[in-house]
Amino acid sequence: MLARGRDHASPRGTCAATPRDVTMPDASIPRVQPEPEKERERATMIVNPSSGKGLGATMHATLVERLRARWPSLDAELCTLEHDAEAIAREAALRDVRTFVVLGGDGTLNNVINGVASVPGALARSVFGVLPAGTGNDLAGTLGLGTSLEEAADRLARSEARTIDLGLLEDRLFANVSAGGLFAEASEATSQEAKSLAGRLAYLVAGSRALLDHAGVGVELTATTPQGALTWRGTIAMFAVCNAQTFGGGKPLAPFAQCDDGWLDAFVVQDANALGLARVLLEISGGTHLEDDRVVGFRASEIDLRFDRPTHVNVDGEVAVLERARYRVLPGATRVLVAPEADADAAPASDAKVTGAGEPE
Repeated sequence: MLARGRDHASPRGTCAATPRDVTMPDASIPRVQPEPEKERERATMIVNPSSGKGLGATMHATLVERLRARWPSLDAELCTLEHDAEAIAREAALRDVRTFVVLGGDGTLNNVINGVASVPGALARSVFGVLPAGTGNDLAGTLGLGTSLEEAADRLARSEARTIDLGLLEDRLFANVSAGGLFAEASEATSQEAKSLAGRLAYLVAGSRALLDHAGVGVELTATTPQGALTWRGTIAMFAVCNAQTFGGGKPLAPFAQCDDGWLDAFVVQDANALGLARVLLEISGGTHLEDDRVVGFRASEIDLRFDRPTHVNVDGEVAVLERARYRVLPGATRVLVAPEADADAAPASDAKVTGAGEPE
């Protein structure tokens, strides 16, 4: 039986072996140590020009100038169809760039992290900052950087490096959330053009359509939890595996998650009719869904989901179709730039923040 609700006093999890084509830091190293002088030497801004209704294309030069007081060598490179964020990040890591400022959304950041991780040793020595110009900007909120570009640039200029965990889905890293079923179907149905024109409204429209067209998927779930091994079988409408708390522009999918605690917070929503699922989605918006009997929540260091048919799975904004989804947490895998403590304390209480990251256990 899966544990419902909240077991949050558990010890740090361990990281299992990772696929050979992704170069990961040694999981036995408890924390990545900052290298401030190196951070100042080499820095690049990777820009998604279509993000934020074109703000990435129009504002990157101004933002680079504002941030050069912190990183004098900072330059910018714009993504193109032929040369995407992942390729740019990989090339920069090969040049020993160690500070990556991402002007875009959660999907762009995901691509940058995976590009850096493809270079042996680069992930452990790198630090990532975010200028929120996407549709959801969930990780920027978690890091206390705010939602406007001007505010985030000001906070990045005074930011501090903190260690966080990363999630791994098969060979794909993620910093925020991976979600499947209805969540991913709505994301897949939302075109980049619709995101640019309508922002979060585009997700709402796509989500309504996905809800009406939805069919449940059978799943066999196994996981390594603080209480030991567990198995669960059933038919689900959606699921989420969370390294941080929010998804889809601030929806608290995992209200108790911390992205530096060595665990992934997860839940599955058992299948129901459209009205029942609509109610669960409303509960998710308010962060009360874990109290619903249709929602089964747990915390784990490893999760294995076997579906009875190909299923849409979203990884920080990027959607894949999978028959099996295997997750692992990588404790203390990399570092991110967070808002100064005073700014984080002044942020709304509903915002999830990195707390205590980077401190030795």
